[in-house]
Amino acid sequence: MSTSRAAAPLPGTLMLVLITACGGPNAPAPAPTPVAAAPIAAAPEPVSPPPTTAVSPPAPTLPPVVRSIAAGSSHTCLLLSDTSVRCWGMNDEGQLGIAAPQAATPATIKGLTGVVELALGDNFSCARRSDGTVECWGSDTMGQLGTGSTLGATRATPAAVQGLAGATQIDAGDWHAAALLGDGSLRFWGRNNVGQFGDGSEVDRPAPTPTPPLTGVKQIALGGFHGCAVMADQTVQCWGWNEHGQLGDGSVGKLAVKRAPIVVPKLAGVKQLSLGENHSCALHDTGTVSCWGSNEYGQLGRGSRRDSTAPVAVAGLQGVVEISTGGYHSCARLTDGALRCWGSNGNSQLGDGSTHDRDAPVAVAEVGTATQIVAGREHSCALRSDGAVWCWGRRPGLQFGRVTADGAWPGPVSL
Repeated sequence: MSTSRAAAPLPGTLMLVLITACGGPNAPAPAPTPVAAAPIAAAPEPVSPPPTTAVSPPAPTLPPVVRSIAAGSSHTCLLLSDTSVRCWGMNDEGQLGIAAPQAATPATIKGLTGVVELALGDNFSCARRSDGTVECWGSDTMGQLGTGSTLGATRATPAAVQGLAGATQIDAGDWHAAALLGDGSLRFWGRNNVGQFGDGSEVDRPAPTPTPPLTGVKQIALGGFHGCAVMADQTVQCWGWNEHGQLGDGSVGKLAVKRAPIVVPKLAGVKQLSLGENHSCALHDTGTVSCWGSNEYGQLGRGSRRDSTAPVAVAGLQGVVEISTGGYHSCARLTDGALRCWGSNGNSQLGDGSTHDRDAPVAVAEVGTATQIVAGREHSCALRSDGAVWCWGRRPGLQFGRVTADGAWPGPVSL
Protein backbone atom coordinates (compact mmCIF):
# COMPACT_ATOMS: atom_id res chain seq x y z
CA MET A 1 0.00 0.00 0.00
CA SER A 2 1.30 3.62 -0.78
CA THR A 3 1.00 6.77 1.43
CA SER A 4 0.91 10.36 -0.08
CA ARG A 5 1.58 13.58 1.89
CA ALA A 6 0.96 17.27 0.76
CA ALA A 7 4.03 19.69 0.73
CA ALA A 8 4.19 22.65 3.23
CA PRO A 9 3.89 26.24 1.77
CA LEU A 10 7.19 28.23 1.16
CA PRO A 11 7.75 31.65 2.75
CA GLY A 12 6.58 34.56 0.53
CA THR A 13 9.94 36.00 -0.55
CA LEU A 14 11.31 32.74 -1.62
CA MET A 15 8.18 32.09 -3.59
CA LEU A 16 8.59 35.30 -5.50
CA VAL A 17 12.17 34.61 -6.33
CA LEU A 18 11.21 31.25 -7.56
CA ILE A 19 8.39 32.63 -9.63
CA THR A 20 10.67 35.28 -11.08
CA ALA A 21 13.49 32.86 -11.78
CA CYS A 22 11.17 30.49 -13.36
CA GLY A 23 9.78 33.25 -15.54
CA GLY A 24 6.34 33.66 -14.30
CA PRO A 25 3.31 33.90 -16.49
CA ASN A 26 4.25 37.38 -17.82
CA ALA A 27 7.99 36.84 -18.49
CA PRO A 28 9.20 37.23 -22.03
CA ALA A 29 9.78 34.01 -23.90
CA PRO A 30 13.43 33.04 -24.10
CA ALA A 31 15.17 33.41 -27.42
CA PRO A 32 14.92 30.21 -29.33
CA THR A 33 18.15 28.24 -29.56
CA PRO A 34 19.25 28.23 -33.16
CA VAL A 35 19.16 24.81 -34.75
CA ALA A 36 22.08 23.97 -37.02
CA ALA A 37 20.85 23.36 -40.52
CA ALA A 38 21.50 19.91 -41.90
CA PRO A 39 24.39 20.03 -44.32
CA ILE A 40 23.32 20.02 -47.97
CA ALA A 41 24.93 17.24 -49.88
CA ALA A 42 27.09 18.43 -52.78
CA ALA A 43 25.73 17.61 -56.20
CA PRO A 44 27.58 14.58 -57.59
CA GLU A 45 30.18 15.27 -60.23
CA PRO A 46 28.88 14.32 -63.66
CA VAL A 47 30.23 10.95 -64.66
CA SER A 48 31.63 10.81 -68.19
CA PRO A 49 30.80 7.68 -70.15
CA PRO A 50 33.77 5.38 -70.69
CA PRO A 51 35.71 6.25 -73.83
CA THR A 52 34.68 4.27 -76.85
CA THR A 53 36.94 3.18 -79.70
CA ALA A 54 35.60 4.39 -82.99
CA VAL A 55 34.82 1.41 -85.20
CA SER A 56 35.30 2.17 -88.86
CA PRO A 57 33.17 0.30 -91.33
CA PRO A 58 35.11 -2.48 -93.03
CA ALA A 59 36.89 -1.36 -96.16
CA PRO A 60 35.24 -2.63 -99.30
CA THR A 61 36.93 -5.67 -100.78
CA LEU A 62 38.32 -4.68 -104.13
CA PRO A 63 38.50 -7.27 -106.87
CA PRO A 64 42.02 -8.39 -107.77
CA VAL A 65 43.64 -6.62 -110.67
CA VAL A 66 45.56 -8.14 -113.56
CA ARG A 67 49.33 -8.13 -113.10
CA SER A 68 50.42 -9.85 -116.31
CA ILE A 69 49.25 -11.87 -119.32
CA ALA A 70 50.68 -15.00 -120.97
CA ALA A 71 49.63 -16.35 -124.38
CA GLY A 72 49.93 -19.87 -125.80
CA SER A 73 48.88 -21.56 -128.99
CA SER A 74 45.14 -21.23 -128.51
CA HIS A 75 44.79 -20.19 -124.88
CA THR A 76 45.64 -17.22 -122.69
CA CYS A 77 46.13 -16.85 -118.93
CA LEU A 78 46.10 -13.92 -116.51
CA LEU A 79 48.11 -13.53 -113.32
CA LEU A 80 46.13 -11.51 -110.77
CA SER A 81 47.25 -9.33 -107.86
CA ASP A 82 46.05 -11.96 -105.36
CA THR A 83 48.52 -14.41 -107.03
CA SER A 84 45.71 -16.51 -108.51
CA VAL A 85 45.45 -17.46 -112.20
CA ARG A 86 42.60 -17.29 -114.69
CA CYS A 87 42.68 -18.82 -118.18
CA TRP A 88 40.46 -18.97 -121.25
CA GLY A 89 40.50 -20.37 -124.78
CA MET A 90 40.69 -23.96 -125.98
CA ASN A 91 41.02 -26.71 -123.37
CA ASP A 92 41.27 -29.89 -125.42
CA GLU A 93 44.36 -31.02 -123.45
CA GLY A 94 43.51 -29.50 -120.06
CA GLN A 95 45.71 -26.45 -120.65
CA LEU A 96 43.20 -24.13 -118.92
CA GLY A 97 43.35 -26.07 -115.67
CA ILE A 98 39.57 -26.54 -115.60
CA ALA A 99 37.16 -29.32 -116.55
CA ALA A 100 35.24 -27.58 -119.37
CA PRO A 101 36.26 -28.20 -123.02
CA GLN A 102 36.85 -24.47 -123.52
CA ALA A 103 36.17 -21.12 -121.86
CA ALA A 104 35.07 -17.92 -123.58
CA THR A 105 36.00 -15.79 -120.55
CA PRO A 106 38.78 -16.17 -117.95
CA ALA A 107 38.14 -19.03 -115.50
CA THR A 108 39.94 -19.37 -112.17
CA ILE A 109 42.23 -22.36 -111.64
CA LYS A 110 41.21 -23.69 -108.24
CA GLY A 111 43.92 -24.23 -105.66
CA LEU A 112 46.65 -22.41 -107.58
CA THR A 113 48.02 -19.43 -105.61
CA GLY A 114 51.34 -17.83 -104.82
CA VAL A 115 52.09 -17.47 -108.54
CA VAL A 116 54.55 -14.82 -109.76
CA GLU A 117 55.08 -15.82 -113.42
CA LEU A 118 53.30 -17.75 -116.20
CA ALA A 119 54.62 -19.48 -119.35
CA LEU A 120 52.36 -21.11 -121.94
CA GLY A 121 53.33 -23.66 -124.59
CA ASP A 122 51.44 -25.23 -127.44
CA ASN A 123 48.84 -27.03 -125.29
CA PHE A 124 50.24 -26.86 -121.78
CA SER A 125 50.83 -24.19 -119.13
CA CYS A 126 53.33 -23.60 -116.32
CA ALA A 127 53.40 -21.30 -113.31
CA ARG A 128 56.34 -20.21 -111.18
CA ARG A 129 55.50 -19.73 -107.52
CA SER A 130 57.02 -17.24 -105.10
CA ASP A 131 58.94 -20.05 -103.36
CA GLY A 132 60.84 -20.89 -106.56
CA THR A 133 58.90 -24.05 -107.37
CA VAL A 134 57.05 -24.61 -110.66
CA GLU A 135 53.72 -26.29 -111.45
CA CYS A 136 52.47 -27.32 -114.89
CA TRP A 137 49.23 -28.68 -116.38
CA GLY A 138 47.77 -29.70 -119.75
CA SER A 139 49.23 -32.10 -122.32
CA ASP A 140 52.10 -34.33 -121.20
CA THR A 141 52.64 -36.24 -124.43
CA MET A 142 56.35 -35.33 -124.46
CA GLY A 143 56.95 -35.00 -120.73
CA GLN A 144 56.43 -31.23 -120.90
CA LEU A 145 54.76 -31.12 -117.48
CA GLY A 146 57.99 -32.22 -115.83
CA THR A 147 56.31 -34.46 -113.27
CA GLY A 148 58.48 -37.49 -114.04
CA SER A 149 55.36 -39.52 -114.80
CA THR A 150 54.78 -41.83 -117.76
CA LEU A 151 54.55 -39.92 -121.02
CA GLY A 152 51.27 -39.55 -122.84
CA ALA A 153 49.12 -38.32 -119.97
CA THR A 154 46.92 -35.26 -119.92
CA ARG A 155 46.47 -33.37 -116.67
CA ALA A 156 43.81 -30.69 -116.04
CA THR A 157 45.11 -29.74 -112.58
CA PRO A 158 48.50 -28.19 -111.75
CA ALA A 159 51.25 -30.59 -110.62
CA ALA A 160 54.70 -29.81 -109.27
CA VAL A 161 57.68 -30.10 -111.61
CA GLN A 162 59.78 -32.85 -110.07
CA GLY A 163 62.76 -31.81 -107.98
CA LEU A 164 62.78 -28.20 -109.19
CA ALA A 165 63.51 -25.40 -106.70
CA GLY A 166 65.06 -21.96 -106.82
CA ALA A 167 63.57 -20.99 -110.19
CA THR A 168 63.75 -17.26 -111.00
CA GLN A 169 62.28 -17.37 -114.54
CA ILE A 170 60.48 -19.86 -116.79
CA ASP A 171 59.57 -20.16 -120.46
CA ALA A 172 57.81 -22.70 -122.68
CA GLY A 173 58.32 -23.89 -126.26
CA ASP A 174 55.91 -25.98 -128.29
CA TRP A 175 56.43 -29.16 -126.25
CA HIS A 176 59.28 -28.38 -123.86
CA ALA A 177 59.93 -25.99 -120.99
CA ALA A 178 62.88 -24.48 -119.13
CA ALA A 179 63.65 -22.77 -115.85
CA LEU A 180 66.43 -20.33 -115.01
CA LEU A 181 67.79 -20.83 -111.49
CA GLY A 182 69.23 -18.24 -109.15
CA ASP A 183 72.79 -19.34 -109.86
CA GLY A 184 72.40 -18.63 -113.60
CA SER A 185 72.07 -22.28 -114.64
CA LEU A 186 69.22 -23.85 -116.61
CA ARG A 187 66.92 -26.86 -116.27
CA PHE A 188 64.95 -28.37 -119.18
CA TRP A 189 62.16 -30.94 -119.50
CA GLY A 190 59.88 -32.28 -122.26
CA ARG A 191 60.62 -32.70 -125.97
CA ASN A 192 64.29 -32.85 -127.05
CA ASN A 193 64.30 -34.39 -130.52
CA VAL A 194 66.44 -31.67 -132.19
CA GLY A 195 68.66 -30.43 -129.39
CA GLN A 196 66.15 -28.17 -127.64
CA PHE A 197 67.92 -28.70 -124.29
CA GLY A 198 71.31 -27.57 -125.56
CA ASP A 199 73.05 -30.33 -123.58
CA GLY A 200 74.34 -32.29 -126.58
CA SER A 201 71.57 -34.89 -126.45
CA GLU A 202 68.37 -35.67 -128.35
CA VAL A 203 66.44 -37.55 -125.69
CA ASP A 204 63.05 -36.48 -124.34
CA ARG A 205 62.95 -36.18 -120.54
CA PRO A 206 59.87 -36.01 -118.27
CA ALA A 207 61.78 -34.33 -115.41
CA PRO A 208 64.19 -31.35 -115.24
CA THR A 209 67.66 -31.92 -116.61
CA PRO A 210 70.71 -29.73 -115.86
CA THR A 211 72.58 -28.19 -118.78
CA PRO A 212 76.21 -27.88 -117.59
CA PRO A 213 77.57 -26.18 -120.75
CA LEU A 214 75.63 -22.96 -120.11
CA THR A 215 75.93 -20.84 -116.94
CA GLY A 216 75.74 -17.13 -116.19
CA VAL A 217 72.37 -16.79 -117.95
CA LYS A 218 70.28 -13.65 -117.35
CA GLN A 219 67.20 -14.58 -119.42
CA ILE A 220 65.99 -17.75 -121.13
CA ALA A 221 63.70 -17.70 -124.21
CA LEU A 222 62.22 -20.69 -126.03
CA GLY A 223 60.83 -20.95 -129.55
CA GLY A 224 59.04 -23.82 -131.21
CA PHE A 225 62.09 -26.11 -131.26
CA HIS A 226 65.01 -23.81 -130.42
CA GLY A 227 66.21 -21.76 -127.49
CA CYS A 228 68.35 -18.69 -126.80
CA ALA A 229 69.75 -17.02 -123.71
CA VAL A 230 70.88 -13.52 -122.78
CA MET A 231 74.21 -13.80 -120.98
CA ALA A 232 75.66 -11.63 -118.22
CA ASP A 233 77.58 -9.55 -120.79
CA GLN A 234 74.36 -9.01 -122.84
CA THR A 235 75.52 -11.27 -125.66
CA VAL A 236 73.26 -14.09 -126.90
CA GLN A 237 73.74 -17.83 -127.30
CA CYS A 238 71.30 -20.11 -129.15
CA TRP A 239 70.82 -23.85 -129.79
CA GLY A 240 68.39 -26.37 -131.30
CA TRP A 241 66.54 -26.48 -134.62
CA ASN A 242 67.98 -24.23 -137.33
CA GLU A 243 66.16 -25.00 -140.56
CA HIS A 244 65.42 -21.33 -141.20
CA GLY A 245 68.52 -19.76 -139.65
CA GLN A 246 66.76 -18.98 -136.37
CA LEU A 247 69.97 -19.55 -134.38
CA GLY A 248 71.55 -16.50 -136.02
CA ASP A 249 75.05 -17.90 -136.59
CA GLY A 250 74.93 -17.74 -140.39
CA SER A 251 74.15 -21.44 -140.90
CA VAL A 252 70.82 -22.83 -142.09
CA GLY A 253 69.10 -26.10 -142.93
CA LYS A 254 67.90 -29.30 -141.35
CA LEU A 255 71.48 -30.45 -140.93
CA ALA A 256 72.44 -27.20 -139.18
CA VAL A 257 70.96 -28.32 -135.85
CA LYS A 258 73.04 -27.16 -132.88
CA ARG A 259 72.83 -29.51 -129.91
CA ALA A 260 74.97 -27.19 -127.78
CA PRO A 261 74.86 -23.38 -127.43
CA ILE A 262 76.60 -21.20 -130.01
CA VAL A 263 77.26 -17.45 -129.82
CA VAL A 264 75.19 -15.23 -132.13
CA PRO A 265 77.85 -13.10 -133.86
CA LYS A 266 77.73 -9.29 -133.80
CA LEU A 267 74.78 -9.21 -131.41
CA ALA A 268 75.43 -7.14 -128.26
CA GLY A 269 73.66 -4.88 -125.79
CA VAL A 270 70.66 -7.22 -125.64
CA LYS A 271 68.22 -6.70 -122.76
CA GLN A 272 65.38 -9.03 -123.82
CA LEU A 273 64.80 -11.98 -126.15
CA SER A 274 61.59 -13.39 -127.58
CA LEU A 275 61.37 -16.42 -129.90
CA GLY A 276 58.66 -17.48 -132.33
CA GLU A 277 58.10 -20.78 -134.07
CA ASN A 278 61.03 -20.36 -136.48
CA HIS A 279 62.33 -16.84 -135.84
CA SER A 280 64.05 -14.92 -133.05
CA CYS A 281 64.04 -11.27 -131.95
CA ALA A 282 66.22 -9.22 -129.59
CA LEU A 283 65.55 -5.89 -127.89
CA HIS A 284 68.67 -3.74 -127.53
CA ASP A 285 69.61 -1.18 -124.89
CA THR A 286 69.18 1.46 -127.61
CA GLY A 287 65.44 0.73 -127.91
CA THR A 288 65.87 -0.86 -131.33
CA VAL A 289 64.98 -4.45 -132.29
CA SER A 290 66.82 -7.07 -134.37
CA CYS A 291 65.26 -10.29 -135.71
CA TRP A 292 66.53 -13.34 -137.64
CA GLY A 293 65.32 -16.67 -139.02
CA SER A 294 62.19 -17.39 -141.05
CA ASN A 295 60.54 -14.41 -142.75
CA GLU A 296 57.82 -16.18 -144.70
CA TYR A 297 55.13 -13.80 -143.42
CA GLY A 298 57.29 -10.73 -142.79
CA GLN A 299 57.84 -11.60 -139.11
CA LEU A 300 61.41 -10.19 -139.19
CA GLY A 301 59.99 -6.73 -139.96
CA ARG A 302 62.80 -5.92 -142.38
CA GLY A 303 60.53 -4.62 -145.16
CA SER A 304 60.78 -7.79 -147.28
CA ARG A 305 59.98 -11.52 -147.10
CA ARG A 306 63.58 -12.69 -147.29
CA ASP A 307 64.85 -15.00 -144.52
CA SER A 308 67.96 -14.00 -142.62
CA THR A 309 70.53 -16.23 -140.92
CA ALA A 310 71.90 -13.22 -139.02
CA PRO A 311 70.18 -10.46 -137.02
CA VAL A 312 68.68 -7.61 -139.08
CA ALA A 313 67.10 -4.39 -137.79
CA VAL A 314 63.33 -4.10 -137.70
CA ALA A 315 62.51 -1.27 -140.11
CA GLY A 316 61.68 2.11 -138.59
CA LEU A 317 61.25 0.84 -135.05
CA GLN A 318 62.67 2.88 -132.17
CA GLY A 319 61.85 3.62 -128.54
CA VAL A 320 60.92 0.01 -127.80
CA VAL A 321 60.68 -1.17 -124.18
CA GLU A 322 59.21 -4.68 -124.67
CA ILE A 323 58.91 -7.29 -127.42
CA SER A 324 56.87 -10.47 -127.84
CA THR A 325 56.84 -12.99 -130.69
CA GLY A 326 53.96 -15.25 -131.61
CA GLY A 327 53.95 -18.22 -133.94
CA TYR A 328 54.66 -16.21 -137.09
CA HIS A 329 54.24 -12.59 -136.03
CA SER A 330 56.02 -10.15 -133.72
CA CYS A 331 54.93 -7.22 -131.57
CA ALA A 332 56.57 -4.35 -129.66
CA ARG A 333 55.55 -1.86 -126.97
CA LEU A 334 56.97 1.65 -127.20
CA THR A 335 57.94 4.08 -124.44
CA ASP A 336 54.62 5.93 -124.78
CA GLY A 337 52.59 2.70 -124.43
CA ALA A 338 51.75 2.50 -128.13
CA LEU A 339 51.91 -0.91 -129.83
CA ARG A 340 53.36 -2.11 -133.13
CA CYS A 341 53.04 -5.56 -134.73
CA TRP A 342 54.25 -7.18 -137.97
CA GLY A 343 54.26 -10.55 -139.75
CA SER A 344 51.44 -13.04 -140.25
CA ASN A 345 47.96 -11.50 -140.08
CA GLY A 346 45.64 -14.12 -141.53
CA ASN A 347 43.66 -14.11 -138.28
CA SER A 348 43.91 -10.35 -137.62
CA GLN A 349 46.59 -10.94 -134.96
CA LEU A 350 48.37 -7.69 -135.86
CA GLY A 351 45.44 -5.59 -134.64
CA ASP A 352 45.16 -3.27 -137.65
CA GLY A 353 41.68 -4.46 -138.62
CA SER A 354 42.89 -6.32 -141.72
CA THR A 355 43.99 -9.83 -142.61
CA HIS A 356 46.97 -8.72 -144.70
CA ASP A 357 50.45 -9.88 -143.67
CA ARG A 358 52.86 -7.01 -142.96
CA ASP A 359 56.63 -7.06 -143.48
CA ALA A 360 57.12 -3.87 -141.44
CA PRO A 361 55.57 -2.69 -138.17
CA VAL A 362 52.01 -1.32 -138.19
CA ALA A 363 50.15 0.43 -135.38
CA VAL A 364 47.74 -1.63 -133.28
CA ALA A 365 44.39 0.17 -133.37
CA GLU A 366 42.19 1.32 -130.48
CA VAL A 367 44.04 -0.26 -127.57
CA GLY A 368 45.40 3.00 -126.16
CA THR A 369 48.25 3.06 -123.65
CA ALA A 370 49.57 -0.41 -122.86
CA THR A 371 51.81 -1.65 -120.06
CA GLN A 372 52.37 -5.14 -121.53
CA ILE A 373 52.16 -6.86 -124.92
CA VAL A 374 52.03 -10.63 -125.52
CA ALA A 375 51.76 -12.61 -128.76
CA GLY A 376 50.29 -16.10 -129.03
CA ARG A 377 50.40 -18.37 -132.04
CA GLU A 378 47.61 -16.56 -133.90
CA HIS A 379 46.39 -13.92 -131.46
CA SER A 380 47.76 -11.07 -129.35
CA CYS A 381 46.82 -9.40 -126.07
CA ALA A 382 47.74 -6.24 -124.19
CA LEU A 383 47.37 -5.05 -120.61
CA ARG A 384 46.29 -1.42 -120.66
CA SER A 385 47.34 1.28 -118.20
CA ASP A 386 43.82 1.27 -116.71
CA GLY A 387 44.12 -2.46 -115.90
CA ALA A 388 41.86 -3.63 -118.74
CA VAL A 389 42.88 -6.58 -120.93
CA TRP A 390 42.41 -6.29 -124.68
CA CYS A 391 42.96 -9.08 -127.22
CA TRP A 392 42.73 -9.58 -130.96
CA GLY A 393 43.02 -12.45 -133.46
CA ARG A 394 41.08 -15.64 -134.05
CA ARG A 395 41.21 -19.41 -133.76
CA PRO A 396 38.70 -21.95 -135.10
CA GLY A 397 35.72 -21.88 -132.77
CA LEU A 398 37.24 -19.14 -130.64
CA GLN A 399 37.27 -15.38 -131.09
CA PHE A 400 39.68 -12.87 -129.56
CA GLY A 401 38.70 -9.20 -129.83
CA ARG A 402 35.68 -8.08 -131.84
CA VAL A 403 34.53 -8.39 -135.44
CA THR A 404 32.66 -5.65 -137.29
CA ALA A 405 31.45 -5.24 -140.84
CA ASP A 406 34.73 -3.57 -141.78
CA GLY A 407 37.15 -5.99 -140.15
CA ALA A 408 38.41 -7.66 -137.00
CA TRP A 409 39.66 -5.35 -134.27
CA PRO A 410 41.09 -5.43 -130.75
CA GLY A 411 38.48 -5.61 -128.02
CA PRO A 412 38.21 -5.84 -124.22
CA VAL A 413 38.18 -9.15 -122.39
CA SER A 414 35.37 -9.58 -119.85
CA LEU A 415 36.91 -10.48 -116.50
